[in-house]
Amino acid sequence: MARFSLIYMILLLVTVSATADPLPYFEPIGAREAGMGGATNALTFGPTSIYHNPASMVYQVLSGCAGMQPVAFDRYPRSWWVQAYNRKTEFGFPLALFAQGWLMPTKSGMRRNAMLAFPFAYSFSPYSPAAVDIKPTMERTESGKWIGGLPIDVGFMGAGPSGANIGIVLRNVSPFANRLETMERHIDYGAAYELGAFTWSVGTASDFWPEKVWFRDRFRMGIEISNQKDMAIRAGYTVWDEDKWYTAGIGVASPKAGIFVDYAIVYHTDKKTFEHYLQYSYIIR
Repeated sequence: MARFSLIYMILLLVTVSATADPLPYFEPIGAREAGMGGATNALTFGPTSIYHNPASMVYQVLSGCAGMQPVAFDRYPRSWWVQAYNRKTEFGFPLALFAQGWLMPTKSGMRRNAMLAFPFAYSFSPYSPAAVDIKPTMERTESGKWIGGLPIDVGFMGAGPSGANIGIVLRNVSPFANRLETMERHIDYGAAYELGAFTWSVGTASDFWPEKVWFRDRFRMGIEISNQKDMAIRAGYTVWDEDKWYTAGIGVASPKAGIFVDYAIVYHTDKKTFEHYLQYSYIIR
């Protein structure tokens, strides 16, 4: 507990003194995910895994989670989320409520996002769940005007007893015209191997009609090594078109109190700049 408190205070002090620009190529929720290079849509565990693949909710045993993430070490949280879902939902028909929001750069400038998400999942077998996440969303444009949308995520997962997983997510599809620049549609897919203290994952993301070769121009890879109790270290590598990043991260926890702190640093190889992610989470089991 003393080790956790010391690291927690160091990270808290860093947030006051460091500044950086946010990274649009990483999802706005999850410093753990940033530390692993963004290759996380095939992972079954973690307080933010439902965001990255809603089908993973069938493996959760939590009843609630809340967190905030000052993505760029700014003076206000760049993202926040609160989620609640029925407890011990393995292989059942879990339902959830997920409120979240963030501020991020888009093609038109900085835009603010706020949404309610209603994910529900079903397991065709103990190892092949699918899920739909309906996300009524409001987005504030750079001019201050609020616009609405109804993006939907559709997630699939195959999780074998050996720890080998695959994941596919059709993200932000909608039966209506999508004017939300913070919720652009794309496909995430990848694979992971979760073996106790060691986790390895690989994946990519693409537009619906990609012009470039998958897994060469858009590639993500990450690893995590943990003591399965209160400490984890992470590393990752990301290629997105002409840009490349190396990532690293650390996670510390006080499991009895339900408090988790995750930090990630991301190095852009061409611009030679560093970006930072920090995430605080609190879970209820």
